Amino acid sequence: MAPTQIVLSQKIQQESLME
Repeated sequence: MAPTQIVLSQKIQQESLME
């Protein structure tokens, strides 16, 4: 798993929480 994918996953989760 590339670190970039993990960062993207975290960003998506944060955006979901912010919505």
